[in-house]
Amino acid sequence: MPADLAFELSYLLSEETGEEVEVASVEASGDRLCVEARLRGRTARACTAVAACRGLEGGRLLRCLSKTLLQGGRPLRELASRLLDAAGLARRGRDGLP
Repeated sequence: MPADLAFELSYLLSEETGEEVEVASVEASGDRLCVEARLRGRTARACTAVAACRGLEGGRLLRCLSKTLLQGGRPLRELASRLLDAAGLARRGRDGLP
């Protein structure tokens, strides 16, 4: 995966969770996106479906994922929530409150 998708996801997930998120790896195939990231010194892995990207491959898949996640919505919220759960952290959100 290109580093720019990992960078974009780090920023978006940090905004969504209220935590500093450093995405280490991104795996995408079909409509499934999996991320491994570090949050508060913990490594966590989470996956979500991105239905808008179903059936795409290669560069088209990457563009679709980036565009869809930049719009926010369910895929980003779900990925953020699952990542926090996997790291054993409570969700704080954009305002920094629980």
